[in-house]
Amino acid sequence: MLRSRGGDLDAYGQMILRYKDRVALLVHQMIRDRHAAEDLSQEVFVKVYRSLWRFREGARFSSWLYAIALNAAKDELKRRSRLPRTEELDAGAGDGPHEPGLGEPTRRLEAEELRVQIDRALQTLPSRMRAVLVLRDLQDLSYREIADATGRSVGTVKSRLNRARLAFKEAYLRVCGRVRPEEGR
Repeated sequence: MLRSRGGDLDAYGQMILRYKDRVALLVHQMIRDRHAAEDLSQEVFVKVYRSLWRFREGARFSSWLYAIALNAAKDELKRRSRLPRTEELDAGAGDGPHEPGLGEPTRRLEAEELRVQIDRALQTLPSRMRAVLVLRDLQDLSYREIADATGRSVGTVKSRLNRARLAFKEAYLRVCGRVRPEEGR
C-alpha cells in the first residue's frame, strides 16, 4: 500500500491482482449483471488509485477497498432504479449463471437452477442486507472487516447479518415454491 501510494505502479498492479476477483464477485452479487460488474470493478480500482492519499495508515486496506466497491455498487443500483423498466431488463440480459466443468449435463443443469434460485432470493433483499450477507458468507470477511467496510458497528453488522440470513431463507423458500408469499413467516 505504501509503495502504491508512493507511485509504484507494480505494487499497485499486485494489489489489483490480489483483490480483483473478490471485488468483481462483490459487485456482481450486488448488481447482478456480469458485464456491468466487470466494468464497475475496473472503475473501483481507478477510484482507489485516485484516492490512495485518503487511506489511513493502520487501517485495513481490504475494508477500505470493499467500502469503495459497495458504494460504487449502490450508486449503480440507484442509477438503474431511475432507468425505464425495459432498459433495466436489457442491462441484465444474457447474464445467467455459468458453471463450467461440473460434469454430466444433468448435474450442470441442477447446479444452474440452484444458482438462479439463490440469485433470485438474494435480489429480494435490501442492498444493506445483501451487502453484509455477501461480505460474510461469500467473501468470508470478519465482522470487524464488514463493520469497517460498511461504516457500521460490529453489533449492527451481526444484527443485520442475522436478519439478512432469515430474510434470505424466507426468500429462497418462496423462490423454490415451498412457501406461498401470503403465508409470510
